[in-house]
Amino acid sequence: MVVRVISYNIRGDSRTDRAQGNSWDVRKSSIKTLISSYQPDIMGLQEVSTCYMPDLHDLFPEYTIVTFDLNEKNKDAALLMRTERFAVLNTNFFWVSEQPLHSKTPAWDSRVPRIVIYAHIRDRWTQKECFVFCTHFDSTGVQARLEGAKLLNQQQKIIAGDLPVIVIGDFNVMGATAEKVYQNLLGENKLFDIRDLSAYHYGPDGTWIGWPYDPEAVPAGTVGSRLDHIVVRQCNVLQEGVLHWKVNNGDLIAEMHPAYSQMLYPSDHLPLIADIMMQ
Repeated sequence: MVVRVISYNIRGDSRTDRAQGNSWDVRKSSIKTLISSYQPDIMGLQEVSTCYMPDLHDLFPEYTIVTFDLNEKNKDAALLMRTERFAVLNTNFFWVSEQPLHSKTPAWDSRVPRIVIYAHIRDRWTQKECFVFCTHFDSTGVQARLEGAKLLNQQQKIIAGDLPVIVIGDFNVMGATAEKVYQNLLGENKLFDIRDLSAYHYGPDGTWIGWPYDPEAVPAGTVGSRLDHIVVRQCNVLQEGVLHWKVNNGDLIAEMHPAYSQMLYPSDHLPLIADIMMQ
């Protein structure tokens, strides 16, 4: 049975966004429209601010939502599993740190503490079990990304054993160390990037989008680096892609639409999507 997976950085609560009229309250209905149009079975979200949580439950009532507090202000990562299909057997997290079970402080050169959340789930339709992991690596710490990728590869094998694994995340991989981070993530435990396993890719290559008022982003409207990844173990990938839509009044708007260039994206990342089958 096919399992549809989406990874999406929905952009955290930002004072700048609120000042520019592009706050979460403005964007949340568009995020709902975009995600719901593709009916994912499993979602991994990043930059899930704590103030988003009541809305997240209202927007996606058909999903079981798993989060853990990173600090008082930001939950950051969230896993959503379609309740009708998946039974959640266990959930937990570990720190992206030299002490993954104990540390609550920034590790290596990370700007803030980071965690990996995970869920042990069973497919009610097939009775197959798997582990799903979700994380958001540090945006400034080069060493933190390198070591975090290695740690995640090691921990998924310890935690999941021989069961299938789905790892979802914004790994902030770009620049000179991108390939090393990528290789550390895949490691020697037979994790594979969905793009390497799929015979069919649709949409742009990258997942980062520039916003006009964001000085750190790529030029406005330009698709930048591929920061977001889904990697799997013991899974077949039927197809995967990047969803390059904007939303207007509940409708998905494609690039050829005359108003497309004047509209903002629901987030400064594009959703990454994959149709997979557990082995």
